[in-house]
Amino acid sequence: MIVIKLGEIYIDKHFAVFEKNIFRYTNYLMREIGTPPDTVKAEEISQELSVKIRFESPDFKWSTHDNVLSFKDFNDMNLDKNISNICVKELAHGVWAISRNHSSGRYLFAFDFGEIEYIEKLLSVVLIVLFTLIFTTAYFLIRWVLKPIFWLGEGVEQISKGNFSHNIRSRVPDELGVLAESFNLMTKRVREMIRSKDQLLLDVSHELRSPLTRIRVALESIPQNTTKDSITEDLKDIEKMINEILETERLTSSHGKLYLKEANISEIIKEVVQSFENKSPGVKLFSVPENVTLNIDVDRVKIVLKNILENSVKYSKPESQPVEISVDDEEKWIVIRIKDYGLGISEEELPFIFEPFYRVDKSRSKVTGGYGLGMSLCKKIMNAHGGNIEINSELDIGTTVYLRFLKQ
Repeated sequence: MIVIKLGEIYIDKHFAVFEKNIFRYTNYLMREIGTPPDTVKAEEISQELSVKIRFESPDFKWSTHDNVLSFKDFNDMNLDKNISNICVKELAHGVWAISRNHSSGRYLFAFDFGEIEYIEKLLSVVLIVLFTLIFTTAYFLIRWVLKPIFWLGEGVEQISKGNFSHNIRSRVPDELGVLAESFNLMTKRVREMIRSKDQLLLDVSHELRSPLTRIRVALESIPQNTTKDSITEDLKDIEKMINEILETERLTSSHGKLYLKEANISEIIKEVVQSFENKSPGVKLFSVPENVTLNIDVDRVKIVLKNILENSVKYSKPESQPVEISVDDEEKWIVIRIKDYGLGISEEELPFIFEPFYRVDKSRSKVTGGYGLGMSLCKKIMNAHGGNIEINSELDIGTTVYLRFLKQ
């Protein structure tokens, strides 16, 4: 009821405005045309205002058009509005007939607002298209202006992944362009520092080989005792570290290409496993097919397998289950799975496993050995083969390593 009442108030308000305007407008037309009408003037007004006019009095009848509605037909229609001595009827959508009585006769005006409504609709469509075009242009313009920020974010993501060779594109020398250039300069300096560090490590490793050889020769002249055995073991550890450093650097060098050939990975696995026969808890071939051929660098794949098996055995308790090796065929990959039931690795440590010189055992105990280079080297060898290495681990449950090689 409240809604209906509000609607009635709204209609009455606008009807009063309509009544006032139509009364003034018809007064203006009648005054301009005259009574009885000046037909010449009436024709001009009819053409100028697009209105059809009919006038009738007892002694005079006239209309601007032959098809103007007659008063008889008009009187037979139901009125839409009756305003004082003005009768209003909507003949069709946008076409209105208005009858106005005068002391000397009666006027009928027929207005066609259809064209006006068409223009209004056309204008609305034009405005919608125009605003759509403006907003679309503004959207793409803003995207174009903010594109350097997207490039900067992409560059930060690449750097966070360790890709220090990535450069940000710079479009114009504005503030964002200067920021991009500064970012590129920063990554260049970081690359140079890393290269200097790697070169220093490589040079030191090369230089250490000569004194190590002299120490080994000198050891041969010392009688066999526990001190000699301890020094010999230390020398082996240092030589292993140097070899891993040199091998890692060789893989990143343009001259350190792989020596690929077709090989039976099953036979390679069995050969490597034999060297762990007398080490607790042992290594067991769980599911290894007889003939699985891959195009690989045999020596480097052996390095990967030995490093992973050494870690698996080293971090397993003697009484735990044996380390398991299986080979699976997964779509485009041949996957070697190495699973142990050892100490496991915490979730916080896992992201850093492949970092050079990173060790889970922070004490760097001689019991566990190693210098944190083995897993880094394994990752580089797997990447060089177009494959990858993945580790899943849980503390006190065990670790599983997946080595994925592309099929031939």
